[in-house]
Amino acid sequence: FALLPVPQALLPFFLAAVAVVAPSMSLLTIGRWRGVGAPAVTRRSSLRLEASTTAERCLDWLKESGLDDAQVEKVTAKHPKLLTCRVDNNLKPTAQWFIQLGMDASQLKKLILVSPQLLSLSLENNLKPTAQWFQELGMDASQL
Repeated sequence: FALLPVPQALLPFFLAAVAVVAPSMSLLTIGRWRGVGAPAVTRRSSLRLEASTTAERCLDWLKESGLDDAQVEKVTAKHPKLLTCRVDNNLKPTAQWFIQLGMDASQLKKLILVSPQLLSLSLENNLKPTAQWFQELGMDASQL
C-alpha cells in the first residue's frame, strides 16, 4: 500500500479530490504518518469512497452548466470544497435562485468561474438574507 501525508484541515477536500482523480481507489484507514501527527491515507481494496459519488455528480453538473474540462479543473482547484456539495440539495437550488434573480446561463457560468465559493454557501442562511439586506438598502435584483 501507499502512504500519502495529508494536512488535517485538507482531509475532506483530499478525499473528494482522490475520488475525482482515482474513483476506483478505496480507503480503509486514516492513520498517522511517521509519527509526525499528519494524517495519512492508506490505499486498500476493501472500502469505496463515499465522496466519489458526490464529487462525480458535482463534476457532471458543472459540465452540464456549460463549463468545459479546463474550466471545471480551474473551478475545482480554486474552490475544492465545491466537490463536497450535493447537487440536488445545494448546487441546483442555488443556481436556480441566481437565475430567478435575473441571471441568464452565460452570467451563471461567469459567476461559477469567478466566484465558485458562492455555490457552496447556504441559500437559506446566507445568500437569501444577504440579498434581502441589500434590497432593504434600496438595491434591486439586477444590481445584486
